[in-house]
Amino acid sequence: MTDMQMQTMFYPPPIVQLHGPFPSPMTSHSSFISTPEQSSPNAFSPEINAQAPMESLPNTNLDPNGDLFPELPLLHPAWPPLLPPPALLHHLVDTFFACCPFANRILHRGRTIASMMYPPDSPEFPLPALLHAICAVASFYTSVIEQPHLPGFNELPPDDFFPTPLRTVKPNASFGESHAHLSTLSASKAIQSGQRMLQVMQSTLILSWFHYSSGTAVNVWILVGKACRISGPLGITIADAYGPLSRYNRMPTLIPPPKDHIDAEQRRNLFWLIYISERFHMSGTCWPMLLDDEDISQYLPVTEDDFNNGRAPPEECRQRLASPNVLFNHPPELTDSFSLLAKASVLLAKVKVFNIRFKTKYADDPTIDDPRNTSEFQQLDDLIKNFRSHWPKQYKDPIDQEGKVDPILYLACLVPSCATLMLHDPHADLSSPTCPSTIRITEALNSGMDLVYKLLATSFDVMLLDHVTSFCWTILGATLIRFLAIRIKTESYAEAIAVKSQLDVIRLMLFRLGERTVIGRRQIKLLNEHFEVECRSGMSDQLDTFCAMTTSGGTLNIPKNKPLPSGLPQLPPNIAPSIPSYIGNPGWLLGQSELVTPRHWENLVKDIRSGAALFHFVASRQNMAFDPHASISTIKVDASVEMDDMIVSERSV
Repeated sequence: MTDMQMQTMFYPPPIVQLHGPFPSPMTSHSSFISTPEQSSPNAFSPEINAQAPMESLPNTNLDPNGDLFPELPLLHPAWPPLLPPPALLHHLVDTFFACCPFANRILHRGRTIASMMYPPDSPEFPLPALLHAICAVASFYTSVIEQPHLPGFNELPPDDFFPTPLRTVKPNASFGESHAHLSTLSASKAIQSGQRMLQVMQSTLILSWFHYSSGTAVNVWILVGKACRISGPLGITIADAYGPLSRYNRMPTLIPPPKDHIDAEQRRNLFWLIYISERFHMSGTCWPMLLDDEDISQYLPVTEDDFNNGRAPPEECRQRLASPNVLFNHPPELTDSFSLLAKASVLLAKVKVFNIRFKTKYADDPTIDDPRNTSEFQQLDDLIKNFRSHWPKQYKDPIDQEGKVDPILYLACLVPSCATLMLHDPHADLSSPTCPSTIRITEALNSGMDLVYKLLATSFDVMLLDHVTSFCWTILGATLIRFLAIRIKTESYAEAIAVKSQLDVIRLMLFRLGERTVIGRRQIKLLNEHFEVECRSGMSDQLDTFCAMTTSGGTLNIPKNKPLPSGLPQLPPNIAPSIPSYIGNPGWLLGQSELVTPRHWENLVKDIRSGAALFHFVASRQNMAFDPHASISTIKVDASVEMDDMIVSERSV
């Protein structure tokens, strides 16, 4: 397909609010807008005329001197026709580095921005596939790009894993979707030529981030799988001194040797991001993983400061997965949030391997009646339990005293809790408080929910987390639903309401993410479906009673922070979360434009602390108007409303 044909078929849709200068995504960056008198002689530079908005370009009026298009910025003749204009492209790249947690690891920011100053036909100019992928991801974070309409719950079945083929642009595609498809096409073309394979893999992984946020699971699986398969031929899975036995000093690879320390560490970072992505995305499936820890000899990543400044510690000091005591030994000069996340991902891999290979190894052994009795299980459980206790003091908490959040460290801190839940979930009898697996699950749930509450108590925008964090929240929510089902079945309604308080906090965090991404909405939908499976089967009478209690008027007579016999996590009484300004109305859940004000969210959090009924969006089904000054818990709802409208339904948060 020619470039002209691609431009005709796939040119991105119009962009709104393209007035210069562009707003900064996070902090005030140096402006790249200049007046014509200040313009750089480089036609491909990001500088444009700030005196006229972009909507007025091109200007078809003749100026008095007879010049045609006097305010039309010049473009280099070789500028890729499908890329945004230089000024917008630089803004999106700036946004990508400012907002995406792993952007400064997969790419070296200084070198990337410098490479964009070369002519587009220079081999130093970034691969178009990489720039298209960056544009797709950055579109989530900037107000310059018109945000697409996100589907409601009725339009979003949880098992719809094939919404669009990977290489097909659907009609009326959004800006991000268009550039995602263009990145796929450009990467395929680059692979056929066998050139710039490292940038092809970078674009592939960045593209997987976009598809994950867009809720297209199969596209993520395809892209991450491609990255895993090609990482071997690229030679980024092994360190030079630890390659296979061969009479060659260095195994042949698809890319030349690194030029310097920054280039070498960028390749290592790319591999560990591929590794982390595969561990997270495969942990939620029953499919085997592509990367085996025993085949990986690559050095763990250096700190971000060392990476940015081109410093590399001596190789004899570096750590690998095969290094002695690597999960408990964290040298200060080699440790930061990213290296801890890479090590935490090893826990997911070990749990995954144990769960999918246990029956293959022990199914025919009559002496093994319980997986928990094997030394392999016990060693793995102890490893997970003690993992965080060996972290350096400065990395114990991802949220500092000033409320500043480290998104990568936050994700790393959640991993041990999720690994414990996935390891013990098949064996736990949650109705028995003395069951060893129930005790471990309760401990992990307390640890995970503590991190959720701490984040809720800040004004941090959850969009700035890596969106795979929603997977960890969903694991916590699914476990809470199991506890909720037990409480409803045994008619322990006071405890059930307290458990539901925890579940609704998870749903609130996913709702915040779902304001601008599909993945947040899909995870809520999956929790709703999981509730249907766990709580409705054979418990209709008890569920009816519970739903009537949670929708009755007034506040239930439940003491604050009442201890639960099972030791379920309690919401700390000192939480005073601030509601981010972008959380307007949750009316998208019900297809209504006006429903709940930020004041309601504040009252809602107060109700969470008191253990009272939480979300009464079912009231909107009866055309009830909310009093902006009333507590949510005082709203009366007729108990005759359908059950699926009341508790953990697809229309509640």
